[in-house]
Amino acid sequence: MVMNEDSNVKNKNDKNDKNDKNDKNDKNDKNDKIDKIKNISRKDLLSYILQDKSINKDSDCLGGNEITSIITNVINLLKNEDLFSGNIAIYAPWGSGKTSIMTMLYEHFQNDKEIITCWFDSWQYENKPINMAISFLNKIELSLKAHVKDISLIHSYIQTFMKMSVSEIDTLLKSSKDEYSDWINQIDNFRNKFNEVLKINLNGKKLLIFIDDLDRCHSQNVIYILETIKNTLTADNIVYIIGMDKDVVKESIDTYYSYRKQFGNSYLEKIFPYEFYFQYKEAYYHELLDRFLLEIFNDNSHIQKLKFTFQILPYNPRKLKSILKKLFFQSSYYNGNEDEYKRFLVVVLATYFSEFYDTLNKLDERTVLNLFRALVNFRELSEGLFRPEDREQQISKHPGMTSFFNNDSLLDFIKHMDDYLRFKEPIWSLAITKNERPVRKLLNSIALD
Repeated sequence: MVMNEDSNVKNKNDKNDKNDKNDKNDKNDKNDKIDKIKNISRKDLLSYILQDKSINKDSDCLGGNEITSIITNVINLLKNEDLFSGNIAIYAPWGSGKTSIMTMLYEHFQNDKEIITCWFDSWQYENKPINMAISFLNKIELSLKAHVKDISLIHSYIQTFMKMSVSEIDTLLKSSKDEYSDWINQIDNFRNKFNEVLKINLNGKKLLIFIDDLDRCHSQNVIYILETIKNTLTADNIVYIIGMDKDVVKESIDTYYSYRKQFGNSYLEKIFPYEFYFQYKEAYYHELLDRFLLEIFNDNSHIQKLKFTFQILPYNPRKLKSILKKLFFQSSYYNGNEDEYKRFLVVVLATYFSEFYDTLNKLDERTVLNLFRALVNFRELSEGLFRPEDREQQISKHPGMTSFFNNDSLLDFIKHMDDYLRFKEPIWSLAITKNERPVRKLLNSIALD
């Protein structure tokens, strides 16, 4: 009995020691990231914010190295176990760092003598007259050209594919059973022969293909790429890595296959056996924000006011970068006075809550002011005792605006705007009575960049 108690105590102490060690490691890792952010060069900082340049491995300060390391290990395992095939999805919202992660992976495997890398930026080919899938095939051919024994065989199979372009699928679906079966046989034949040609010509090397910005493309082009991979270019010794916003691509699939309800999830699960979800940690991003503001402003009072505004907003790196770009180009004359800060708030409103801002621009002056007031009141009432029936009554006074009243982030920001603009002050109504347009003038003041 005593021995069991001693054993339990020892196990408990071991577990506590392990938790303490993990907490210490997490703390050290966080401190390392914060130190990297503080020490990032002005050039790297401005390139990332202003030019959307990817963060590389050396300057990574947002936690990208961790997931890059995990995916690298997966690819190396597939290579070493002679299982090099399949598709890897890196899922993250727009602006969350997918391209940076993929760039780090691409640069790493460019140095691997056993792997041939190919990068396809699908959005660049969005409006090209040639079919997206054919552009993709041509890009693969160019990547292979310097590495294979005889590119002519691969070229001939790509030309064959061009003749049976993916764009013909819709026509074939409406064709006779025999015509459709013949096309399926052509696809199978193409895939088998393409696989053989790659095996012969790759000299034992593997092909690692990166596809970026697929979620920015038209739904039809999204399908063209995914169908090309699924139906024709799935082969031994090829791994695809695709970074995308899962919800956006899923919507494209559901739109294209509208006759199949909620098909997007199962479609993606079938294509991507390896899935990774990623988003830069918000705490690190706010550290980066602080570093940027310190870089472009000298007055700490401006910085504190701007930081407070950013803390209210929902975490969205892409929209945050858009705001910071505007701030950078205005920094030469922005001195933080009241009027300039009001204009800044409208810039934020238009960037973060574009649907709401577009709605405002369709309304008359008094309706806009009344809507602002109603949202401020609704936000304040929500902090207290707000019966469900009272809530519904307030919303019913503004038909078609339900989504805005249910958007907590928008309500928080409108309340913050009211602290500076005072929508409930009589001066606004007085100005409108005099046929002035102060609200519209304010909303139109964002054309500063």
